[in-house]
Amino acid sequence: MGLFLLYIIFILLALIVISFTFMPIFQKKDSQETKHSSEQEFYKAQLKDLERDKKNNVINDEDAEEKRVEIAKRLLSCDGISKTDPSHSSQKKAYSQAISLSLITLSFTFLLYLFLGNPKLEGQAYADRISNPDNPQAMALMVQQVEDRIRLAPDDGKAWEVLAPIYSRTNQLQKASFAWQKTIELLGATPERVTAYAQFDIQAREGFVTDEVYEQLKTIEKNGSQYPQIIYFLAMAEGQRNQEQNALTRLTELAQSAPDNAPWLSHVKSLIENIQTQAETSLNNPTQEEIIAIQGLAAEDQKTMINTMVDGLENRLFNEGGSEAEWQRLIRSLKVLKAQDRLEIALERAEILFADNPDFIKTLQNIAQ
Repeated sequence: MGLFLLYIIFILLALIVISFTFMPIFQKKDSQETKHSSEQEFYKAQLKDLERDKKNNVINDEDAEEKRVEIAKRLLSCDGISKTDPSHSSQKKAYSQAISLSLITLSFTFLLYLFLGNPKLEGQAYADRISNPDNPQAMALMVQQVEDRIRLAPDDGKAWEVLAPIYSRTNQLQKASFAWQKTIELLGATPERVTAYAQFDIQAREGFVTDEVYEQLKTIEKNGSQYPQIIYFLAMAEGQRNQEQNALTRLTELAQSAPDNAPWLSHVKSLIENIQTQAETSLNNPTQEEIIAIQGLAAEDQKTMINTMVDGLENRLFNEGGSEAEWQRLIRSLKVLKAQDRLEIALERAEILFADNPDFIKTLQNIAQ
């Protein structure tokens, strides 16, 4: 019934449009007919006047007959003008063109509606559409409203907490990370907030865990939080800081306690494999503790062994590249050896390789200082 009523409304609207289309043509026809009728009445009146003048001897018979013939010719010409006037045929042509154009327009719009429209779609008020979170327009409006509120009250922690998930849903990772950071500063740290902050900050930095995030995670852990995400991110941070054994212990315990159908279990196992590979590689590369231990050897042996180990790591990283943990290991080694020139060259090389990760470059610079 509703669909039938909709079609009736469309037909009525179409008829209104057609009537407005034909109106100028009808008005032109009426004006032409009125003009011809006025001319006929004028010539008929002249004939009557001529007969009256003839009876009153105002005009002789010869002149009266001549004028009567002339007026009669004009009257006959006016009477047949609708048949001989070229505008009559052009008017008929205009009628046919208007009708054709109207039918074509109606057919095209009907087909276009069937293709693009959805007559069975339920009606929805604008307020309902704009409040739907799946609507991109609604999402943009919500972001604008919350950002306007934050500009007026930048210390409104609740507003930041509302804005952070919106940024995450629109894949604005850096903004989401900053919003969660402000939320924690203004409302305090909770496991949920720190987890969200760590997640989007790490994603925005392509897997690198900054010192600030690492400290937030450790603080939450000390307060007794056993969130799997907290443990996972802590293990990731420790793996990047040459604490492979601590990271593996965390991840192993987490994997053993996880349900078999846990959606994050595959990520835990993958991180375990990566850190195990990293730990095996580190056995053939110098750590800061190993270099310090070598310093107890004889001076000549110490120099030979240290240079051999560091040279091997340096050449491999320069030629083949390596992980962030290996670059941290190299910078620490060169710092212990006090090889300032080589240290500066290594930093320059790292800045090129990790140009898209300024936080990691800053970490290396802090190690070198």
